[in-house]
Amino acid sequence: MTTSPTSNLYDTIAPLFGRTPEDPELAAVLGTLGELPFRGLASDEFSRYVAKKTAGYCLLFEDAETVRHPTAQGKARKTPIFTGCFFYPEGVDEYAQFTGALPEGILWTDSAATLPAKLGAPKNEIMNKKTGRLKAHRWSKGALLLTASYKADATSLHHIYIGIV
Repeated sequence: MTTSPTSNLYDTIAPLFGRTPEDPELAAVLGTLGELPFRGLASDEFSRYVAKKTAGYCLLFEDAETVRHPTAQGKARKTPIFTGCFFYPEGVDEYAQFTGALPEGILWTDSAATLPAKLGAPKNEIMNKKTGRLKAHRWSKGALLLTASYKADATSLHHIYIGIV
């Protein structure tokens, strides 16, 4: 039985954050995911979202000029840097549910109440300025930033994002 290339996507891509699509390891993963040849950034783009809606995830590449992480230092303008990944549940922004393992043992059944118990106190709480409702929690996970964004009721996840700071 063959394993889906996305079943362990997070474990596969996490060590590759901060690299360019020309990096041999990142290029191999992009090839497995059907993203080669990789289209770079157009002259008017500062980021590129590689959305795989049927698989429930989106890879984020940003212009080296806009990335503050040390891996972007010295890179030419318009060099795409792999900065993060979004994971989605069923139906959010027309995505299918990501069925692979989520970062840090998160489950789609987790909520604003369960994640702090699972991951510890968040570094930040992001609140809606107009309504005061909780929109997201953020945690530092080593060199990475993990964000759990919640649906309006905060009892379910809208999406998970993890990437370099």
